[in-house]
Amino acid sequence: MPFTKIVQAGAGGNIGRPIFEALKSSGKFELTVLCRPGSSFTPPENVIRKDVDFTNVQSLSDAMKGGEALVITVGRTAGDVFAVQKTLIDAAIEAGIKRVIPSHYGTDTERAPGKDQKISQAVINVMNYVKEKANEGKITWTSVMPGTWLDFGMKAGYAGFSIPNRSAILFDGGNSRYNYTLCSTIADSIVFILSVDSADERFGQLENKALRIHDWFVSQNELLDIMDEELAKREESDPTATNTEGEVAAAAKFNRQVVSVAELAEQKNHLAMLYEALFGMDNSCSWGTDDESDLAGVRPKTNEDMREALRGVLFG
Repeated sequence: MPFTKIVQAGAGGNIGRPIFEALKSSGKFELTVLCRPGSSFTPPENVIRKDVDFTNVQSLSDAMKGGEALVITVGRTAGDVFAVQKTLIDAAIEAGIKRVIPSHYGTDTERAPGKDQKISQAVINVMNYVKEKANEGKITWTSVMPGTWLDFGMKAGYAGFSIPNRSAILFDGGNSRYNYTLCSTIADSIVFILSVDSADERFGQLENKALRIHDWFVSQNELLDIMDEELAKREESDPTATNTEGEVAAAAKFNRQVVSVAELAEQKNHLAMLYEALFGMDNSCSWGTDDESDLAGVRPKTNEDMREALRGVLFG
């Protein structure tokens, strides 16, 4: 039997919301969402909301009872990343949860250099803790590592792109390739992982496994070339076309600025550390095309799929 009774901790945010929507729309699960009292989350029909104290194991355990798998999608705003997830894992064990998907959804922290990067230390601590509990036979886990989030990363600006301003920072020239994944792909992979039947050989392959997934292995310049083409097409067909901020797009081409990641890293702030982890010489987001995407149910994407996704980023 696949997992059918799912508990999600944190159904808002940039990744929590897409994962919640994917779980709900799949129609495969009985879904319970853990919320803080006062949260604005309103459960749709057939979804159970339970208010909990995220610092209290007993409160969480009581809310999880009857569940089979826990999907953690709490972010940095939840407080100490390690403390919050440790408490959730402890509560899941007490409640009899069989599988936990920790809130990872980032770089490859299983191998060098990612396993040694300071910016990922909280997540590394979470993974070490859940592995320890799995080794004790108390729970199983699966984690998903998608590299850089293509759509949200571009819209939020942390991937080096400023969509409203039509500008981009090219890290060390912009020709190195990195692994990019859509938030919807991450969400769909969670649905797939939880849907695999226990009689399927993949069920065991997914148990206690960190999965690197991706949609595309591509460079910044390759992404920008496509976006420049799409901007030119839009301007030609509609000179008053607006960008994602509702403003008339003044430029049909991105302004490209080359920067050195090594020089940025010398600033020692959070953004500089993030750029170094994602795009530096020793980054943890460029493992190529040989990964666990197929095992996680991620279908191969084409260049046309990428073009469509980028149109969504530009004009969505």
